Amino acid sequence: MPGIVRALTDSDLGHGGTFSPITKPSSTAIKTKINGQSPVRIGDSYPSHTLISGEDVHPIRAASTGSSKVKIEGSFVHRATDSISCGDTAATGSDDVIVNS
Repeated sequence: MPGIVRALTDSDLGHGGTFSPITKPSSTAIKTKINGQSPVRIGDSYPSHTLISGEDVHPIRAASTGSSKVKIEGSFVHRATDSISCGDTAATGSDDVIVNS
């Protein structure tokens, strides 16, 4: 079962190494903490990333899928393996705060 993605701790896949650098979410819930970190929700942003060649191809990115049942501060949570708007995927999430659906 996938863990909830947290800012400052979890990252994306970087499209399997095609993009650099691997990034961490840049906007999150404000009041709630998961393992001492702010959780990411659908609509929260990830920083832009570029092709290894340096071309900036995804300047605006956001968590685009997540739980259909669990909300934090009014938005559904984003989990490891959930999609990001550019087609990338969240790579990691909390090991002990998990959400099945």
